[in-house]
Amino acid sequence: MGYVGYGEVLSPPVMAKEFVVQFKNAPLTDVTLRQPNLLHDIDDPELCEWVVGVEWITSFANDDARKFPGIFANQNVVCKLRDEKTFKFLKHEFNVEEDSPAPASPE
Repeated sequence: MGYVGYGEVLSPPVMAKEFVVQFKNAPLTDVTLRQPNLLHDIDDPELCEWVVGVEWITSFANDDARKFPGIFANQNVVCKLRDEKTFKFLKHEFNVEEDSPAPASPE
């Protein structure tokens, strides 16, 4: 789809069963999820999902994702963005200041 969000990671990774959704002040396990399989293997640190808190600074709907022909993409939710052309494009699209970290969250 393209890039849909730019945010800052606020907390270290924790097992999904330990994550607290701040704006609801509730454990992730008590929240209705769009992806219910997120809680698979909840007690196994090797197989379970790990979660971090993110403050989304800018985001776009999926149908308004930011992209161009030849843009760097990775199937991981987060990756280190090293492609200079993509990085410059996203800094402009997400209105990121020069000294800000690279955008994350390709879909």
